[in-house]
Amino acid sequence: MNMNNFQWTRQPKSYQIGEDRVEIVTAPHTDLWQRTYYHFRNDNAPVLQMETEEQFFSFVVKTDFAESHHRFDQCGIVMYLDSDNWLKGSIEYENEKFQHLGSWVVRVASGTDIPDAPSGFRAYSREAALRLNVVNEYTYTLETIIQAGHEKLAMTSVPIRTNGETRPSRLFSSMWRYMKRSSTVIIRSFLMYKPLRFFSMLGGIMLFFGVVLGARFLYFFLTGSGGGHTQSLILAAVLMLAGFQSIVVGLLGDVIAANRKILQDVQYRVRKLECSQDEQHK
Repeated sequence: MNMNNFQWTRQPKSYQIGEDRVEIVTAPHTDLWQRTYYHFRNDNAPVLQMETEEQFFSFVVKTDFAESHHRFDQCGIVMYLDSDNWLKGSIEYENEKFQHLGSWVVRVASGTDIPDAPSGFRAYSREAALRLNVVNEYTYTLETIIQAGHEKLAMTSVPIRTNGETRPSRLFSSMWRYMKRSSTVIIRSFLMYKPLRFFSMLGGIMLFFGVVLGARFLYFFLTGSGGGHTQSLILAAVLMLAGFQSIVVGLLGDVIAANRKILQDVQYRVRKLECSQDEQHK
């Protein structure tokens, strides 16, 4: 690939181009975003590009952001025509400590071994895309992994290096806000696909403490000093009742999840039929 054939669409703050290396330092608040659901738009990122008449071609891009440590700093590749016609694939920085914690939670919830759940590229086969559904409006990355694990879809992870941070995030006011919203997505997805396991664990915990408190009251009652421990009996009854109700809710949720699985299978067949018809019309 001849670097002399490349030209800038919006030149960056500074850059260096070598035979096998391109180093770019961008100005703050530059990005490529259009028409997101939260109305964020930005079309001022520098783009180094070339024209080609080849119908098929391939190349490899390796990224290195060793001196940047701000969340959502990113770089990648883009096919850019104008502000309304472009396609990009980017790699962005994630905080390693919180990233590892969040990825571990997703692995437990999905039953998979994906090491880095929230960040990176996503590539789906057509079969996988036909089977997956996204119901939350915040992020598809976590929900699709949990759903894919539930559907027993094959997944793999390719390690990449990410960039460091150079500016505050424009999408989240703090890491805690991101963790709060992501945890909501994880819990909701886990409830959708494994309700019996979730509510059985919750109900089991409450039943355990209820039995312990009940045994404590019974001990004092049998030893003749149960009169002053009535509150333990009341709390034990409340916990055991709540635990039993949680397990019942889990059973109902499991029936609903089984029904949703049947509906998803019907949806998959309809989607596949529509795709086949579209291909026949082309």
